[in-house]
Amino acid sequence: LSDAGEYSCTYYLNSTTNNPYIKPSDFRTGVTKVTVKIPNGNSPSVTQLYSYYNVGDRISLICSVTYPHSPLIDIATNVNIQWLISSNHTLHSYTGINNNTEHTISYTINNVSLSDAGQYTCQYNISSTNHSFVLPSDNMKASTNVFIKIPNDKVPVITLIPHQSVYDAGSDITLSCSVTYPYSSYIDVNTNLTLQWFNSSNHTLSSSTIMNNNNGHTLTYTISNARLSDAGLYTCSFFINTSVSHIVTSDTIMKFIIINIKIPNGIFPYILVHPSKSYYNVNDSITLSCIIHYPTNHLIDVDTTVNIQWLNSSNYTLHSYTGINNNTEHTISYTINDVSLSDAGQYICQYNISSTNHSFVLPSDNMRTSVNVTVIGKLFC
Repeated sequence: LSDAGEYSCTYYLNSTTNNPYIKPSDFRTGVTKVTVKIPNGNSPSVTQLYSYYNVGDRISLICSVTYPHSPLIDIATNVNIQWLISSNHTLHSYTGINNNTEHTISYTINNVSLSDAGQYTCQYNISSTNHSFVLPSDNMKASTNVFIKIPNDKVPVITLIPHQSVYDAGSDITLSCSVTYPYSSYIDVNTNLTLQWFNSSNHTLSSSTIMNNNNGHTLTYTISNARLSDAGLYTCSFFINTSVSHIVTSDTIMKFIIINIKIPNGIFPYILVHPSKSYYNVNDSITLSCIIHYPTNHLIDVDTTVNIQWLNSSNYTLHSYTGINNNTEHTISYTINDVSLSDAGQYICQYNISSTNHSFVLPSDNMRTSVNVTVIGKLFC
């Protein structure tokens, strides 16, 4: 580097004889400038601690530079280091004597807000201290991306219209989800709020994305003419995002509610008694038959079963039957052989319809029909 500078070439003419009357010419001088560029060093080393940060955090970005020793660098030089934001705005700078040791410059962001997200670049070059013919090295750069996550700890509020613990099939049910995202000075870029309703199969039922203006937002979903398959878990979720680069979408906050739907009641069962008598004698045999027919209903769109029981007057189960509800006739019979006086009384046939494997579908009410059996003892003379 010390060879850089201004070089002069000078000449004149004089006589090769000893003639005293010939005088030498004037001096003529040509000047050229030699500039020497400082060689480039290695790229700087940039360190940050986390893959993303939360608003309010403190971020320290550290840039380290070591310019290697070279015998060609034989004049005093400086190390010039800068931290730049993605717009090439200088955030922090440092100049130190290049003594071939490590130089470190840190840039700290306190109380991080969303607008602090972006690409941060550390650059440095080597320049001469006071030698105008020595050109600085190129800028050597290294960048790091600072990602900042949008905060979210608000839980949505769910209301049901009408508000009931159990709904009848055929009902209209409106699910309403409301959320208010609070103002924060850390949220200093435009953001969007997305509200969504999902069913238990995680299928999106309704979705709305609106500008987050810190006002309350509500999303509704209406189940019209509810069928049994509409019973289940419904989830409202929301998150905050933005189109601004290097900003991480907030966590998705969810709240769920259970919709229980009751199977509609059927018609009352029909009882046949064989033989059909007004009273029975001891040792007779009686067959009680209960006939069920559950009508077809388009609201019954899940697998269901028919559950039939014969009960005595003490509600003790005498006989039971469970079959697939295929809208056909089901019959359950109970036979009393060798009737005794203790068999006299009321006999009840009841049934209901229940879901085969749907925990949020509640069974219908028990539909009952009864018959009285009268028994007369034998007279002995």
